Amino acid sequence: MDKEDALICFEEHIRALEKEEDEEKQKTLLRERRRQRKNRESFQKFLDELHDNGQLHSMSAWMEMYPTVSSDIRFANMLGQPVYGVYSAGSTPLDLFKFYVEDLKARYHDEKRIIKDILKDKNFLVEVNTSFEDFGTVISSDKRATTLDAGNIKLAFNSLLEKAEAREREREKEEARKMKRKEATFKSMLKQATPALEPEATWEESLQGLLSKQPVRVAREHALAKK
Repeated sequence: MDKEDALICFEEHIRALEKEEDEEKQKTLLRERRRQRKNRESFQKFLDELHDNGQLHSMSAWMEMYPTVSSDIRFANMLGQPVYGVYSAGSTPLDLFKFYVEDLKARYHDEKRIIKDILKDKNFLVEVNTSFEDFGTVISSDKRATTLDAGNIKLAFNSLLEKAEAREREREKEEARKMKRKEATFKSMLKQATPALEPEATWEESLQGLLSKQPVRVAREHALAKK
């Protein structure tokens, strides 16, 4: 074999070695990415488990959940994983946690409609004195509640309670307006009394005098004023 043939054989051998090395690197990279993907899937399943048992919901905060999350091996397996392409926005435990909670929050309006349907079917109205425990008992008694997020149930209760409080405030305002109208009417009647009321007159004497002159009107206004 001459030198030229030997050089060609050498170069081909080197290229084969380089190709083999590149293929092995690619296989190693794919194995590592599969491992990381499985870690992400395992962590996602862990979040599902936390949600299913009520520990994780749409109102959950990372700092509150961290002691629970960090104690699981599936959290530890996620640490230190590099970011690759499409996973650049969700490769860390914190990112996956945030995305999970955001997805739960996005379900709120649909789940609130289900909750309102349950309440309607149960003929249950949230009032200012309704407790969350009573509310939760009514909701959980319906099979549709099995798909609802615990945080969204709480948020729906808070929203309905705020509406109940607003109704109560409006009712109190209306009662106050009615009372003012009654007072104005009664004062007008007192001013128009004949003979005119004297400063030293007692209530009993004045009432008797008014009854003798306008018995029906006085009785009605007096009754309204006492309500």
